[in-house]
Amino acid sequence: MKYKAILILSIGLASCATPPNDIKPIAAATTYGGLSCSELSARALSTNSKLGDLTAIQSRTASNDATGVLWLGLPVGSMGDKNAKQRVAEIARLKGELDAIQKARVAGKC
Repeated sequence: MKYKAILILSIGLASCATPPNDIKPIAAATTYGGLSCSELSARALSTNSKLGDLTAIQSRTASNDATGVLWLGLPVGSMGDKNAKQRVAEIARLKGELDAIQKARVAGKC
């Protein structure tokens, strides 16, 4: 019985949503080297806004998963979430984009 409970809990945890802080950035294809400091700032602001929105959704999903696994043994936040994989990929892409923008800002002495 104990073995069965551990197995069910393990399966539940394995399918939980990834917390936003655990999502690694994907290197951006664009280097942003030709943009001015004000253009880089505008891009960073826009990208940061999008990232914030997606991060909030992903945090809620991960929190709901943790609660669901604790009480029901099921990741209720991720169940039926058809956009979960796309959201994780988009968060990784946006993090990579912010890294590239920051590198361009440093290189341009902004």
